[in-house]
Amino acid sequence: MLIGGDTRSYIIVAFVQAVFSGLYVATFLQCIRWLAFSNQGWAIRDRISWLLLTMTCCIFALSIANLAIFCYIPLAYIRSDLSRAGLLRAVLGLLESLTVVLADSVLIYRCWVVYTYSLLSIGFPLVLWIGYICLSIILNYFSTAIIYHPEMDDSPSVSSILRGSIIGIYICTIGVNVYTTTAIILRIWRVTNTDTSSSTRRGLSFTTRVTAESGLLYTVSSVMGMIAWLNSLDKQTPGSILAVAIFSSIVSMTLLKRHLTNKHWHFHGFEKNFSMIGIAFNFLLIRVAQQRASSDSTNASASTAGKYIQMTDMRVVQHEITEIASGAPKDRTNSMLPPTPGASETVLPVKAYNPVFLEARISGPR
Repeated sequence: MLIGGDTRSYIIVAFVQAVFSGLYVATFLQCIRWLAFSNQGWAIRDRISWLLLTMTCCIFALSIANLAIFCYIPLAYIRSDLSRAGLLRAVLGLLESLTVVLADSVLIYRCWVVYTYSLLSIGFPLVLWIGYICLSIILNYFSTAIIYHPEMDDSPSVSSILRGSIIGIYICTIGVNVYTTTAIILRIWRVTNTDTSSSTRRGLSFTTRVTAESGLLYTVSSVMGMIAWLNSLDKQTPGSILAVAIFSSIVSMTLLKRHLTNKHWHFHGFEKNFSMIGIAFNFLLIRVAQQRASSDSTNASASTAGKYIQMTDMRVVQHEITEIASGAPKDRTNSMLPPTPGASETVLPVKAYNPVFLEARISGPR
């Protein structure tokens, strides 16, 4: 059974994690509404971004499984079922690492398509993403080994590997978020400066703000969690332990020591709650979808010429998204559409800076 301080720390972690999981579930339901249903009413969308919908559901399933396992682990300790608790902690580490891998892969994908499928634009975050996977494998391996071989915890080399892995993981995941968010915002900013339409400027400015808010939501909490963890390495005070417990329940990664009665057993658990990842992930989709629905309602009352421009842009977006889904080997930088029947023979090109196409690349089809 867990003793005093560790029991309180675990309860605090579980409580804060449950609160943020509740917020995450609320954002998940809203996100599904905008991804699967039309802007007006509850009719199924004609075109659904299956990539975003699948990733959203996968992150939700992993987060709920993570919460269920996390809440069951202290019950296993109370029952002195250490073997099952150890197995659950090993599974927990794998689920948590997979959650980050999926979320970061979507960020890299968005950056890739916004920069017209340029591998050079995602080279750096891709290296960090692969580095995160490698470091997570190392960390989960040694964490699982310590669970079943407690004597390894006294090895200075193992402790150094674990600490180095956690620092590296922090750097990788923060680096991916900062780079991709900044790159997407920079791209939108360039589009804003080249487009003279006031409505387009407002829409892209809103997208820029939402992208920045979503990226900062996770990045800032991760940085604060890393600072709290680094501070707890040298100062094992009640305040530092409490800070690490709270941040680990929100988003951070931390080494926590557990002490069991009748046996002084240290093992390093890679504690992460990725409700914050899910909240930030859903936040961007919800805000952009709501703004897009509001924009569509405004455009519905526009003039005939305005309707034609909006319809033409939408045909461009839908055509390009179909190519993305089918993987057609085509030059996407200057894709062309056949002219609208009865309209001018002038064909609208899809440039890298097409603002409507850019918005669709970030948030999915309308």
